[in-house]
Amino acid sequence: MERLIVVAGPSAAGKTTLVRQLRRGLLPELAVRLDLGDFRRWHYTTGEKGPPPAGERRVFLDYNASRYYRQGRPYKEDRCLEMVQQAQRVWFVTVWTPPARLGRQYLADHLRRAHPAGYKLMKRLGYALPRGMRRHLTARLLDSTLRSPYRARLLGAYQEPFARQFADLYADPRHVIRLYRNWFTFCRLHQGRTVQSLVVQLYRRLEIQTPQEWEHATRVLFPQEHS
Repeated sequence: MERLIVVAGPSAAGKTTLVRQLRRGLLPELAVRLDLGDFRRWHYTTGEKGPPPAGERRVFLDYNASRYYRQGRPYKEDRCLEMVQQAQRVWFVTVWTPPARLGRQYLADHLRRAHPAGYKLMKRLGYALPRGMRRHLTARLLDSTLRSPYRARLLGAYQEPFARQFADLYADPRHVIRLYRNWFTFCRLHQGRTVQSLVVQLYRRLEIQTPQEWEHATRVLFPQEHS
């Protein structure tokens, strides 16, 4: 394997949105830094169904970093990531979403599937409010639900594996920061073959930084999570 792009991040971080926009050519700045070219020339995989076919020269891995949490073992022991060692050149793209927004996105997506009728009703009622107020109230509602001791009742209605474990993960910002830091530790193990390691944030606009810049920024914004 000559080239490997790894887009990674926990569930609900925005990996699907990032990949979709790369497919459509909507992120030219990032595409240039990845030397992406035509997306159709890449073999796209999540790695969950085994390694890519032998002889593939360009592989695009969409990796769910929450596997670390649900499997309870280091990333270096995940067979899904063995292809990193097989690639000649690797680009790491980590999708960063701050803990509070990550929890809201995960819970909103989960409630949409667990309680589709109630979710639609909540959205319709919300449309009667001004946009700023709607966003504020929705955020407060999701935050309260995520931190509620009764959240298991809401999550239990949708039989998604590990749903409650992820809710517990996202309810504690320290766990989210620790997950990202453990992922960056894995990335550093492959510095010799890494062309670039980027941290991207997709919220209103694309923001790109290095893991070192991310570490500095999160220490300033979330000092208690690094203790």
